Amino acid sequence: MTVALQKRWLAAVLTDALSDYTQVQVARWLEVGQPQISRLRKGDLTGVSLERLLTWLERLGYGVEIRLSVPAAPQSTASPRRPTRRRR
Repeated sequence: MTVALQKRWLAAVLTDALSDYTQVQVARWLEVGQPQISRLRKGDLTGVSLERLLTWLERLGYGVEIRLSVPAAPQSTASPRRPTRRRR
């Protein structure tokens, strides 16, 4: 999942959770200006980082968990062959 897609998904969660409140109320809770909440509700995430969206969700009581998984070991331990040069 790309960062842009992650941001859109988190913004959708935020806007859904805050849909019953005014932009002014939400701005106070998240400690931002009302215009930023207006842009968020319109889907404009310009200048809003993934970290900021996660912080806002935490302020609203959402649990945020970042999980990484270790990639599976390669099937073959042989290194890939490099192309050989032709001698002239």
